[in-house]
Amino acid sequence: MDKKDIDAIKPGSPAFTKKWWGAHRGITMKDSGVGKALEDWVRYCPKDPDAMEDVVELEVAKDTCERLTAAMTRAKQSCGSLAKESKLACDKYLAAIEVYRKKLVAAEADPIADAETWKEIQAAKPKVIGLLTKMGERIEAAIKEIAELGETAKYLVERAKARNQMGSPGGRDDLAQALEELKKNFEGLEKFVNREAPQITRLADPIVNLEAKLKTRKYDKEMRAMREAIVRAGRAEGGLRDHYTALSTAIQEADKLVTKAVKTRQQVLDSMENKLVMFWDGPQGATNLAASIADVTKQLNQFIALDVAKLSEEDKRKLSAKARAVDDERLMIDAGLTNLGNIVRQVAQETRDYVKDKAIADKLKEILAGHKHIDSTVKQMDIKAAAVSKMIAKM
Repeated sequence: MDKKDIDAIKPGSPAFTKKWWGAHRGITMKDSGVGKALEDWVRYCPKDPDAMEDVVELEVAKDTCERLTAAMTRAKQSCGSLAKESKLACDKYLAAIEVYRKKLVAAEADPIADAETWKEIQAAKPKVIGLLTKMGERIEAAIKEIAELGETAKYLVERAKARNQMGSPGGRDDLAQALEELKKNFEGLEKFVNREAPQITRLADPIVNLEAKLKTRKYDKEMRAMREAIVRAGRAEGGLRDHYTALSTAIQEADKLVTKAVKTRQQVLDSMENKLVMFWDGPQGATNLAASIADVTKQLNQFIALDVAKLSEEDKRKLSAKARAVDDERLMIDAGLTNLGNIVRQVAQETRDYVKDKAIADKLKEILAGHKHIDSTVKQMDIKAAAVSKMIAKM
């Protein structure tokens, strides 16, 4: 290297690239990892520290500085006693890297924060955390109730197995009554599990919306704790659903065995008529769901047709809020589809011994076809919803 090369060594110049280093380094220098470290520099330290908006970005840049410093120090140590210019070049690099590192440290300590927005977040956090905690406690209570119902279902299965081994159908009304009570308690959980509990992470929306306005790196670590609380809340809701699904399976087994013990053909027909009414005309029946699906799909199509790039920041915020509201409607539709699936499964279980009975088989085909159609339209709706979510995330 000559003096002209040494003068060229400064951050942001070609000298801070692997290609330049390879062409100008001293011939006596060993391969000390400088080339790879310079590649990382170009990737992680491309701009002024004050322009970095994220704590993680600053931390990665500092780590890159440390690795380049270590590699350059090894390169300097490999210089021979006559390689004066090479040593001067290494010293120039090391000094420039240290200046940049100090800027990173200063930038990390110096907030670019919207302090007023942070005060709003601090004021809102206790309420949000309180709501998350309260919902978490309700979820824990629901899991405990599910566990108790699971034990009841297990006991009922054993009783039904014993009764099914009896030659006479007499004395089995208590089984049916016990099953109905179990299913009633299970249905009491359905609204909470399928409609209320899934909203737990939405309780933090006031903070999430404020965070979107907060252009800062100073408070990233504090906000990270809040994000982790939201993630834990989501996991709690997922655990609740797992327990609920397991209980559903246990009740289905109990239903199967008790039905075998006490049902008659006429009772099966009567039950099917009731299930058909629930399936088509209930609050979350197929008829009402079809209208809701059409409305949500129409709104999703309107979102997709928008040219987001032309929207103002205010319009983007409004669009984001409206998209969340539509997604809430979609979640209710998903819950309704789950309810329809439960009805279909119940009908299939109750009629398993009557598959050759035309009167029963025709009604079963009707409900299966209706469920298949609704399921298909929901899948198409969910595909559009995923596209909208991706669009919103990129705004």
